[in-house]
Amino acid sequence: MQSKGIHPDITLPSTWDIEEIGESSYDTALPWDEIKPIRFQKFSMGSSLISQLNDGHLIRVSKSPNLQYILDIRKRYEIQKNKEVISLNLTNRRIEKDERQSWALDIENKRRSSLNLEIFSSYKAMEDYNDAKETEDEEKDFEIDVDNDYLLNEGAQILSDYTIFNQNIYLSKAA
Repeated sequence: MQSKGIHPDITLPSTWDIEEIGESSYDTALPWDEIKPIRFQKFSMGSSLISQLNDGHLIRVSKSPNLQYILDIRKRYEIQKNKEVISLNLTNRRIEKDERQSWALDIENKRRSSLNLEIFSSYKAMEDYNDAKETEDEEKDFEIDVDNDYLLNEGAQILSDYTIFNQNIYLSKAA
């Protein structure tokens, strides 16, 4: 299952299933708080507009190393969540840990290579880089790094496509 998107036919990649992870996945979870909704004028989107938006989205997802990275993580999550047995054998656990680290390094290097960024020589080098980046981010004032928020950027691109396609519909009706 992917995260909820802008429209039921358009979904953004997600690394986990929000229905299975987090407080809301528990039977005893507190209900969502609700506030009185604001009144708004409803509108409808034709199926051709939705199709155009979805096509553009799928093309960007297929070309974006960052969105592919999220999908790779999601595939791994789907495989791991269905695992019913975990070995208690220390040697097997170490082998599994090495495999996880190798997989993480491989998909990160695949993403970085596609973006023409320097690749990591080892898992430790990747870990050190991420630790340094985290420390650097903590030292900054609270900032949103829009360039590295791949889902936010894709959502903005879908909205941009919508305004362009919708504007073209109104222009063709006016003509």
